Amino acid sequence: KISDMGLGKQLMGQSSFGLSTLGNASLRASAEGSQIVGVGPGSVGWQAPEVMAQRINPESMTMVRGTSSVGSDSMIEASPMDTALSSRTSRSVDIFSLGCIFYCTIIPGSHPFGEWYEREANIMKNKPSTEALKDLSADASDLVNSMISRDPKSRPTASQVCGHPLFWSPAKRLAFLCELSDRLEVDSMVSKGNEGDLDSTLCIACIDPLAVERNAVGVVGTAWDKNLDRDLLSNVSRFRTYDTASVRDLLRLVRNKHHHYDELPHEVKTRIGANPDGLVAYFEARFPSLVMHCYNVCRSSLPLDDPLASKYGIPVLKRNDKQKSVESEALVAGNGVDHKLTSDRTDSREDALAD
Repeated sequence: KISDMGLGKQLMGQSSFGLSTLGNASLRASAEGSQIVGVGPGSVGWQAPEVMAQRINPESMTMVRGTSSVGSDSMIEASPMDTALSSRTSRSVDIFSLGCIFYCTIIPGSHPFGEWYEREANIMKNKPSTEALKDLSADASDLVNSMISRDPKSRPTASQVCGHPLFWSPAKRLAFLCELSDRLEVDSMVSKGNEGDLDSTLCIACIDPLAVERNAVGVVGTAWDKNLDRDLLSNVSRFRTYDTASVRDLLRLVRNKHHHYDELPHEVKTRIGANPDGLVAYFEARFPSLVMHCYNVCRSSLPLDDPLASKYGIPVLKRNDKQKSVESEALVAGNGVDHKLTSDRTDSREDALAD
């Protein structure tokens, strides 16, 4: 990548430099009648599709001593079906290349678009193969797939990459889950018309409970209590009734155990580890896609000026209410599981301490 940034030696053929970096001196140095292919910035096999779409046809460019000519039809598109790729490139081309680097760093020796001889074709055909990354890390899979998106506008910015949950500390991950749980409780009260005693700043927009339960089976399974320590759950039913198929209720459990960690038996603390690092690691080992699922719910449900989105740097999507409603209903309909979304009886002692 040092060569890509213009700090290395100028190479011909499979060059890391685009035509714009080849000055007149280089042109004059070329042999009379020789030809050169402008491949755009970046290494071959690691370039964004829009960079590859703007490659210069070697047949349309002839360089002679001291002169060069480029035909008006020299820009060729790799895919006639995707005219968007022929638009002006931006910084997102670096995000694409960085996404490929992330992938091969996390899975050494691999590339999201296959072996070296098939990468360019797969990039232009938009055929990534990232299943191995999904099995390894839901966070990494989400980030890398967004970075190598075919649409440059869909790729995150550099600051959004740095703010992705993949780089969150354990304390921040746990705090996010707990604050989202609190937010869902507030939203539940608002939806029932009990918001009179709430701070108005907490009621900017309600998160659709159906969106939270989207693909719950894939996130928490059919009964999340089966994955948890019996001793951890020993006193749960005394204070509250939980729906063990619900994502929202698992978040509620995480929040309560975080706030009441000191009340856990010593043996349980030893198995789980310290709070917050050990606690969040314990739950994420059993529900590895929980944080990413909640992050995506916020990304698709919250407005731009929402305090929770602002605090955690969540790049919310710009979609109208009708689109969100239709998408949520369609996704939940395909879930095939009937979740109880009604409020369970609450324990005043736990809630008071949690707040």
